[in-house]
Amino acid sequence: MSTKDLLAEAMKLKPEERFTLVEGLIKSLDEPDKNLDDIWAKEAEARLKAYREGKLEGVPMEEIFKDECGVKSGSVSCTSFPINCCIPWKKTIFLSSR
Repeated sequence: MSTKDLLAEAMKLKPEERFTLVEGLIKSLDEPDKNLDDIWAKEAEARLKAYREGKLEGVPMEEIFKDECGVKSGSVSCTSFPINCCIPWKKTIFLSSR
């Protein structure tokens, strides 16, 4: 059965049945990616190691938000974090005072 045929059949379902179908499809696409998790874990370990060896400078999180987002010092209420901020992720270890 083609995708077009599947869609035509799905459109014959009651609205609540279509919702259940759509919900199931979306959930199937939102599965955790073990490979991606491993990549991020290795990156975090590498950054921490570099920080501990003095190869990477730590910057207080409040200072980053102030510089990059215009958020007042001491406040961590950046409304665009983490989606739209231009935070220099690869060069920073967050050291929050909270």
